[in-house]
Parts: sequence; structure tokens; C-alpha cells
Amino acid sequence: TYNAGDLSQVYPIMRGTPTLLIPAIGVLLLKETLPLWGWIGLSFMLIGFIVMIGRSSGKGHQQSFYKPVLLAMSVGLCITTYTLIDKVNLQHLSPLALLEVTNIGFVLGLTPAVLRSKRLKHVIRTHINIIWIGAILSPGSYLLFLFAARNANISTVAPMREVGIVFGTLLGLFVLKESQGTRRITASIAVVMGIIMIASSGH
Repeated sequence: TYNAGDLSQVYPIMRGTPTLLIPAIGVLLLKETLPLWGWIGLSFMLIGFIVMIGRSSGKGHQQSFYKPVLLAMSVGLCITTYTLIDKVNLQHLSPLALLEVTNIGFVLGLTPAVLRSKRLKHVIRTHINIIWIGAILSPGSYLLFLFAARNANISTVAPMREVGIVFGTLLGLFVLKESQGTRRITASIAVVMGIIMIASSGH
């Protein structure tokens, strides 16, 4: 997805899609409740996504325009699925145990591809400091999310996890120098406003 499109376009879509879907699915399947304020927040997010996707500039670019959007939405569906599955699994496992089971799955699934690439030693030597930071922050942040999800409705906890949408958009625009900044910033603000409304509705 990152190879196919701009970070400031695909990141808000793939991280925001589960925030849009999880509250609705939580209400329908997990018997959770979402107040009116939360549904208004969902509407803000939907508007933000429509603005974020935008329009293609020409007929010849239709395929290249829709490909990153569809890929990002597919990633969002995957995130939605594993988040809901984790919520159900928390009824049977502790957050730490669930995270460890997930990590074992990552190791078993990804190790063969890593070894085939024959780049492991080079990457470790070159990026060891960054690898350690990512190795701590990535699972650590998700562990905190699992603790929160165990004690609260997933419909209101999951949206707060995606406030990084704005940071992803800003990094794409100002660090990677991507275009269409005004539209994407406006869309990201609408999405984050929706996230805040959904999360605050849980109180």
C-alpha cells in the first residue's frame, strides 16, 4: 500500500477504516452501545474519507488512482478483523498472553521470508538502534490497547488508537513533500474530530 500511494493519503484511510467500522460492528455483533454523539462522529469520519479519497485528475490515471485507495481499505478491513478477534479473545486470555501468541505467529510466519532475503545481518548492523525502538514501542503500544480493550467497549477504545492519523498525514506532507496538502489536512481533521466524538461518547 505504501508503495502504491502517498503516505498522507493511504495512512488515514487504512487506519481510519477500522475506526469507522469497529463501532458499528461492536454495536451489531458484540451488543455494545454507541450514543448519538458517537454516530455523529462516524458521520464526520465518513465525510473525511470522502474528502481524502478525492477525484482522479484524468481518465488515463483511473487505475493508478484507485489502486492505493482500495489497498488501503483492504488493510483497514484486516485491522478491523484482528481488532474484533482480539476483543473476543480477551475473554479467554490475558493481554500479555494474547500479545505473546500474536508474536509467536509473527515469528513463524515471517522468519522464512526474512531468511530467504539474506539481508538480516546487514539490516541489524545498519539499523540496530531504530529496530530496538520499534521492537519496544510497537508491541508496547498494542499491549496498552489490549489492557484498555479488556476493560471497556471496543467501540469507544479502538478510535482513540488511531489519533496518529493526523501525524501520518503531516509526515507525508511536510517530510515526504507530498501534494494536495490542504485537502488531506482538512480531511484528517474531520476524521480526528469523528474519532474524538466516538471516544468521548463512551463516557
